[in-house]
Amino acid sequence: MTCLIFEPREFNVPVVWTLTIGVTCWIIHCDTIYACPDRKDDIKAGVKSAALLFGSYIKPILSMFDVLFIAALICSGQQTDQGAVYYVVAVGGTAAHLSWQLITLDIKDGQDCQRKFDANTHIGFMVAAGLLGQMYTQ
Repeated sequence: MTCLIFEPREFNVPVVWTLTIGVTCWIIHCDTIYACPDRKDDIKAGVKSAALLFGSYIKPILSMFDVLFIAALICSGQQTDQGAVYYVVAVGGTAAHLSWQLITLDIKDGQDCQRKFDANTHIGFMVAAGLLGQMYTQ
């Protein structure tokens, strides 16, 4: 009986670091949105959060993190020779989705923050769909 073990033929370290930085920016985006409804409780409890740190500049600061995440997707796509399907579905879809989140986000509405936080699962699906779509169109 043979055991199949995945062994990458090439480990592209720059791509890994690019995506690590990008995904970290995306995590800051998600976590800050999730923390917005709890800001008053965080102050009382002495909890430090990005939602408190960013204060009244949550949307502009998250926009900068989102731009860095999109740039990381573009850069990693260039580093791995991705094609149009990847850029339209993964990069374009993610950019549109993050823009929708920030434009419509109501940081004072806990239910809206929860919906936006939950909607971030769609980004993972978009990136996967862009990668798979590109792989199957080559």
